[in-house]
Amino acid sequence: MESMKKIYCEGDLAYLVDSVQRGERFNGKAHALFRKIVAAHNASVEAEKRFEVGEIGIENRDVILSGQDEGEEDPDVGLIDYEQIAINSVADEWLTSYDYIQTCLIDYCGGYLRTRKVGDTVYLDLLKDYGNTAAQEIEFGVNLLDLTEEFAAEDIFTVLIPLGDENLTIASVNRGSAELIDEEAVAQYGRILKTHVFSSVSDPNTLLENARRFLANHDNFPRTITVKAVDLHAPDLPRARH
Repeated sequence: MESMKKIYCEGDLAYLVDSVQRGERFNGKAHALFRKIVAAHNASVEAEKRFEVGEIGIENRDVILSGQDEGEEDPDVGLIDYEQIAINSVADEWLTSYDYIQTCLIDYCGGYLRTRKVGDTVYLDLLKDYGNTAAQEIEFGVNLLDLTEEFAAEDIFTVLIPLGDENLTIASVNRGSAELIDEEAVAQYGRILKTHVFSSVSDPNTLLENARRFLANHDNFPRTITVKAVDLHAPDLPRARH
C-alpha cells in the first residue's frame, strides 16, 4: 500500500553461481585450473557476467581430480592408495563455478576471490591474502556487536600418516611405523587418524621432516572466534559511545 520494497543485493562474484563446471578429470597446476574454470564460466554466460583472469597469488600446487576413490588395493603392490583418498576430488560432480573454485582451489591451496574493475574490464583475482586491512579497533560498547568462540571437533586428529610420492611412508625411518603420534592429543581424544600428502617428496627422511613440521605447526585444538562488528573506518563517520 505504501510502495515499500525489500531489495537484496549481491556482488558480482555471484555471477559464478550462474555457470556450471563439467565433471571431468584434471591433472595439472592450480593456476592452470583457475584459468580453465574462468574460461568455462565465460563460455556459458552473457557478456556482462564474464571475467578476465586477474592476479593469481595462491601457491601453484599440483591438482589431481581423478574421480572418487574408495580405497581399493593397488593390485601391483597390494597396498591401499591413501594418496588418492586424501585428494579432494570432485571429478564426478557438476558444481557451480563458485563451488568448484572453493572446493578444488581455495579449500586445497587457500586464498580469497576478489573482483576489481579497470575501465570496462572486470578482473577476477585469486589471492593468497587481500594485502590490506582496516586499522580500526574493535571495542566493546563502540562497534562490537557479537563475539562467539567455537571448537571444531571434526578437524581434530591425533595420529598423522604422512604420504609422499607413490605412497611413500615414513616407516623405514620411523622404527617401522608409518604414523606420527601426538601423545598429548591421544591422551585427550584417543586415536584419530589423518593422512596428509606431501607432493614431490620421494625421500623418507624428507617426508619425516616435513611431517614433523606439519604436526608442530598444526593447531590440533582448533577453535574459531567469530566477531560481528560495525565498520567505522570511514574517516568522518561519527562514533557514539553508549
